[in-house]
Amino acid sequence: KSIDAGIEKRINNFCANNSIKYVCAPNLNTKDIEAIIKNLNLDYIFNIDSFEIIKPMIFNLAKNGTINFHNSPLPQYRGANSPSWAIFNDEKEFGVTWHIVDEGIDTGDILWQKMFFVRENETARSLIFKCIEAGINLFKENISDLFDGKSVIKKQSENGRTYYRKNTPNNGYINFQWTSRQIGCMVRALDFRPFNNTFAHAKIRIDDQDYIVHKASELDYSHETAKPAPGSIIRITNNGVVFSSDDGAVLIENICDINGNPVKINSLNFNKLNNFDFDSKNVA
Repeated sequence: KSIDAGIEKRINNFCANNSIKYVCAPNLNTKDIEAIIKNLNLDYIFNIDSFEIIKPMIFNLAKNGTINFHNSPLPQYRGANSPSWAIFNDEKEFGVTWHIVDEGIDTGDILWQKMFFVRENETARSLIFKCIEAGINLFKENISDLFDGKSVIKKQSENGRTYYRKNTPNNGYINFQWTSRQIGCMVRALDFRPFNNTFAHAKIRIDDQDYIVHKASELDYSHETAKPAPGSIIRITNNGVVFSSDDGAVLIENICDINGNPVKINSLNFNKLNNFDFDSKNVA
């Protein structure tokens, strides 16, 4: 697929400086790519940071197999946008996996795997970077054993498997019937700043108009004797709005229009807030 011109330039420079042959192609599953790989007579193919499902015509070309990096502890979180789903589900532990590619989606035998803790305030961006770092370290630690034939391959279990498709938690809408923690998890799960968000934004809808929410903070409202119904406005500040949630309150801040332009809080009529409750599980 097409990439940012600046990134493409850095890739070109890196490959040139390290005498690496490379090809930029919008689609990996083509006869042209098949011909190039056949001519290289490869021992291994490594598939890293790719959203394209590689077909057997390609992954069977390497003599010793094709190896994929997946940013989840397989068999949990097969599919797309795994770090975001993990944060949305408030996971306390997460991980990464290098596995053999087969005809399924993230179902191949496991080569290497590493687990790590998820911080309380983890965002999609921070967890993705944690996955990248863990994946690089795993590769460095184990690549010699792979080439020496010493790696132990483990069949992937189907126990505890989860699979997440390309649609989004609750269609991206905050549900004030949730707990404050769940709302915070939703917003952090879709926070990729300062990088481009190609998945989904956390949103609220006011008077049939969508607005992006970049920050949600849990507040302790347990001391109040008469708690408002979830979704009620508790107070409006200069920077955001405090809403009642299922178990307390949550401060919504950094609100933008759908194009990412900051919106003044006093310009919004929060009394016309719409609430949504979609099927957010999205698991097979």
